[in-house]
Amino acid sequence: MLFAICIATAGCAHKTVVPPSKGHIDGSLSTQQNSQLANQNNVNTAPIPKPVRSNPQLPVPRATTNAQTYSVVVNEVPVKEILFALARESKLNIDIHPSIQGRVTLNAVDQTLPAILERLAKQVDLTYKMDGNVLYIAPDQPVLRIYKVDYVNINRDTKGFIGAAAEISSTGQSANTGANGSTTITNTSGNGANNSSRTSVDSTSKNHLWESLILNLKELLAETDKEVIVTRFGSATEPTAQNAGTNATTTALSDVAKASTEERNQQRSEYKTLFAANVIANPETGVISVRATNKQHEKVQEFIDKVMGSAKRQV
Repeated sequence: MLFAICIATAGCAHKTVVPPSKGHIDGSLSTQQNSQLANQNNVNTAPIPKPVRSNPQLPVPRATTNAQTYSVVVNEVPVKEILFALARESKLNIDIHPSIQGRVTLNAVDQTLPAILERLAKQVDLTYKMDGNVLYIAPDQPVLRIYKVDYVNINRDTKGFIGAAAEISSTGQSANTGANGSTTITNTSGNGANNSSRTSVDSTSKNHLWESLILNLKELLAETDKEVIVTRFGSATEPTAQNAGTNATTTALSDVAKASTEERNQQRSEYKTLFAANVIANPETGVISVRATNKQHEKVQEFIDKVMGSAKRQV
């Protein structure tokens, strides 16, 4: 009877069987792992593509010729004669403005035509321009050029204040003994021992770039204003070497030199200051128009480049 009851109870008991995951114990691969391995094998066994044979076509290189160089060694020679000689040697057409004048001392060996013209422009008031096969020589007169300044039109003022105050006061107790032997303790404050300290830091920062830039450009142009000859009185003739024959004496040569000196002293020139400090600014659009000579424009461009290079690095 008892045996039958045990068998019936064992038959009613629930037995939980959890199958292990595939590959956890037996080492076999799951379906997902098999597919990944198959894809990897396909990639590894894929044939290597052939190299690309169609290279990009590069433009045909052009033969470059070395720049023609010239040698000019002169001492106190009129600049017009030098310009005509350069135009003749370089086979260029040349147009020279009538107001070009001055004498040049130059020693240039194996230099290009633009390099020689730049050196001449530093000694004489002139500017040059190449237009095809024509070389234009003109005085360095003020011209109007436009500069772009990429900076927001804003003025910023910043003020900061830092303050600290400290006060130290000493206190003490005093004991008084009466006639009957009683002691009285009194709290006292030492007014003369007070110590106070106060520190304050006030900082102010102003950023008015447009106002400063316009003011600086006007001052820069005013510093580089120049004087030009507008009227020449009298005439100064240069002593020419003439064939005086074999009977020329030292006294005759000294007389010629003295007469030439007197003619130079009679020569007078009227100078006029050429004010080119004209700056027209439009901060809303970031445009500045400057009327100045070519040499002044070089200074203006250099100044604007340095200012904007520093301004763009600021936070």
